[in-house]
Amino acid sequence: SDGGGKDDFVESFLEPYKVEEGRLRRLEARSSDMEQQKLEEFLSLRQRAHKNVARLLIQEEKEYRLQFKAALAAPGGETAEENIYTIIDEWSTRIQRLQKTTTQPVPKETDPTTDAYLHWIKAQSEEALKNESVFVRTIKGVSDASHGAFTIAPLKSHSRIVQKTQDKYMGDYSKVLDYVRAMIVFNSLEDLSLALYKLDELHRDDRSSVHVIRAKDRISTRYDSSLGGGGYRDVLLNLKVPVMPSPSSVSEEHLSRSYIDNSSTSLIVELQLHLSPFLKIKNNSGHLHYEAARSVHMFNSVFSTRRFLWVKETPEDEIVQLLEDVRSGLVTTLDLDYSSALWDEEAQDRLAGAFRDHRCSLREISLRSCRCGDKFILKCLNEDFLR
Repeated sequence: SDGGGKDDFVESFLEPYKVEEGRLRRLEARSSDMEQQKLEEFLSLRQRAHKNVARLLIQEEKEYRLQFKAALAAPGGETAEENIYTIIDEWSTRIQRLQKTTTQPVPKETDPTTDAYLHWIKAQSEEALKNESVFVRTIKGVSDASHGAFTIAPLKSHSRIVQKTQDKYMGDYSKVLDYVRAMIVFNSLEDLSLALYKLDELHRDDRSSVHVIRAKDRISTRYDSSLGGGGYRDVLLNLKVPVMPSPSSVSEEHLSRSYIDNSSTSLIVELQLHLSPFLKIKNNSGHLHYEAARSVHMFNSVFSTRRFLWVKETPEDEIVQLLEDVRSGLVTTLDLDYSSALWDEEAQDRLAGAFRDHRCSLREISLRSCRCGDKFILKCLNEDFLR
């Protein structure tokens, strides 16, 4: 046949492939459009959820702030706060200098990722929770001496421990430090400070078997409670305590004799120190709002940071959206560097109005080269912002 016939033959052979390729490309384009639409819908839903949660969380933060101011204003409050910071700072400095890895004890020739080790560490924890244990007697004594209320939490469930270990520690059960959890609740900063003094005496005493190995100051004025905590304040400690379980408390089904022979050891436990007014807010609704805020990533700077260039050519709808996001608490860090529109007093007034909204939760703002001046800053940034 002639050349044209060959072309027709080849074309007829390729035609089904071209049709299918075209169909796949249309599906891909449609899928891309759908994904973009779904992404926009998701972001819109997250923003609405964020806005609603922000309103609740801001109210909780204000309640926590008022309670903290009241605690500082109480007799001995400010002195106690300074003492709390000093003690924990000294602990942290000493612990950092030692540079020891904080993990639970692991008996010789034992794999901390196995079920056998998990059952061993749980047996240790159960011993530490008994009323006659060194941990309970010591911490109860600290609590009584500082007018606190001592409570021990039940041992975490097997499924919760396994889930946490897999999610956070790649299956290494020795890295879980809160098998044993306890808390002391105080009515004042002065009482909480006294408890830390008692713990510090134990920590420094060479004859003592209870020592602080990790300390987090989440209560002093140096701690920014709005970053990740929703306004809540407390002190979180990890203590090293002796544990001497009896062989009868260990299941023979899970543990060999070698585990029992190595069981006279120490255990790392968690001790939380709370103020009762804070705990009351948290148990009422504060923790629920905090969990909701975390679920919509309110504490993630990716979502709460906004960089915006406000110039004369900036569309009005974008400006309106920015101001609304600032008012409603969606933005915690705002970068308006080189925004020449803010040279104008009218634009400054609009921004100041957003800043002064009671829902606004700005914690950081950059106005470099905006020519706003100190007068503008003082006009729009209230005491809550400058706290």
